[in-house]
Amino acid sequence: MIPWSGKTVNVTEFIKVLTGVNYLSKFHFEISDYDTVKDLVTADNFNKNKLDNIFFYSENITIPSRGLNTEAYTYANGFRFEVPTGTNYGDGNIDVSMHVDKEYQLYDFFIKWMNKIHSKETGFFSFHEKYISKIKIKQLDNTASMGGKLNEFLDSVKEGNYVFGIELINCYPKAVGAISFRHDSKDMVKFNVNFSYEKIRYFSNKNEE
Repeated sequence: MIPWSGKTVNVTEFIKVLTGVNYLSKFHFEISDYDTVKDLVTADNFNKNKLDNIFFYSENITIPSRGLNTEAYTYANGFRFEVPTGTNYGDGNIDVSMHVDKEYQLYDFFIKWMNKIHSKETGFFSFHEKYISKIKIKQLDNTASMGGKLNEFLDSVKEGNYVFGIELINCYPKAVGAISFRHDSKDMVKFNVNFSYEKIRYFSNKNEE
């Protein structure tokens, strides 16, 4: 029953009325800036196509929340007001769950990226601008099809076949999750990458760069 109408409506009929809905399964993400990690991308035997098409190895990714930081202010009469003091964009971290490719190249890429940040040999940390990158996350249009040719799908995303997106700026992998093997498992091998980010830029297919 629709509360404001007092009428009972079939759920199927109600869904037909909805227009412009989006689905969680229709998303795309990419590491959009290779400049700081180009030495890893051009490494011997590394298949750059895997990194370019990293979305196809992914299982999920999250658009961070946005909120306001507040402090409580209490008036003399006892009334309380939350005073906004700043903006926050999630907790500064996002997780990406991915399937391991046959040669473990993507897994190894993130391990080497972290080694670039903190050298195991010297113990020194690199300068911030030497290892940060960008990540774009896009909500695909309902008409976006993942069937057919891969290049055609990727071209359609670049040409604006999405409705909304964000760009995480100054990202780097903060942790690569553990992989647990089990004799009784039939699941594919997966691993999580936890990224740190500094800023968020919001955009749509109408105001892309």
